Amino acid sequence: MNRSTSRGITVLTAACLVAACTSSSSTGPSNSGTKVDVTGTYRLTTVRGAALPVPLFGQCTLGAPSPCAACAESAASGTLTLKENPREFSIALVANGVCTDPLGRSPTSTSTYTVAASGSWQDVAGVSISFQANNMNLSSATVSGSQLTASFNWLSPDPGGQPAAVTAVFSK
Repeated sequence: MNRSTSRGITVLTAACLVAACTSSSSTGPSNSGTKVDVTGTYRLTTVRGAALPVPLFGQCTLGAPSPCAACAESAASGTLTLKENPREFSIALVANGVCTDPLGRSPTSTSTYTVAASGSWQDVAGVSISFQANNMNLSSATVSGSQLTASFNWLSPDPGGQPAAVTAVFSK
């Protein structure tokens, strides 16, 4: 084999390798040059670094006279779903509440409530996702393997109640 043929084969091989490395049909953020498919449904696994259930709110019912029923709501479950075409997200979070009458006149009551948000998303710079403005102040998330970590406001079930700022981990 002569020198020009050998050089041509080397150039052709390099071009094929470059084309193979840059071609990908996966979606979402890239990790070490490889596209990662971030679409799918993620299940809530931890809130504030603790396994579920996690206390969120402890308060008296809004507007109740003293002594009031002490209520405590805890994060129970949730999902975050990312769809590709069109790029839409939905998040639904479930909390359980327990209220106890401090005077013992009425039985303890329990409740469950769901808070949700939806909108569009886009991948940003590798392993980050940004979300369209929404009522939970969910603006971005990071993806590492099958885990997605996001910070947002868990909305209070009480009218006028303050949201709980949380960082949560979701697993695919």
